[in-house]
Amino acid sequence: MQIIIMTRDRYLEYGLMRMLNGYRLTTGRELFDAGKRRLPLPEDSYVILCDRNLERLTYCMFCGRRFLFIPVSSVRCLTDIRQAIRRGAWLFGHTARPLTRTEMVVVFGVIFHEYGCTFLADQLGISMKTVCAHLYNAMEKSGLRGVSVKYLCSTADR
Repeated sequence: MQIIIMTRDRYLEYGLMRMLNGYRLTTGRELFDAGKRRLPLPEDSYVILCDRNLERLTYCMFCGRRFLFIPVSSVRCLTDIRQAIRRGAWLFGHTARPLTRTEMVVVFGVIFHEYGCTFLADQLGISMKTVCAHLYNAMEKSGLRGVSVKYLCSTADR
């Protein structure tokens, strides 16, 4: 089981890392780094601590894999995380085809880091057309065919 912290708030990220000191954890920034796009994902089940504005992005990226989504706003102490894991509300997503690591890196770069396709293509060493193809494939695999990528930036309440 891998714990992933996906938040834009560096202070919150640091606090959660200190709180979960003895556990195997990583941040979204580290896991979806452009240099690691050829490596396979380390685990088959994930506990994801995520900001409210990144819920849709998280679900899109881990759809087809076994994951547990815990909103950061509901975490007050380590006991809250342990109880959520013990309750076991694991999600699998509605698709049989999970995203590849490269597709995850592209979606994460476009949404989280707000990179343009040309910058991301230069960073990954691929063409801009390939970046757009990875983005399209990721949206299609997540069941969001024909939906704008901007959909992943918004929360469910908007």
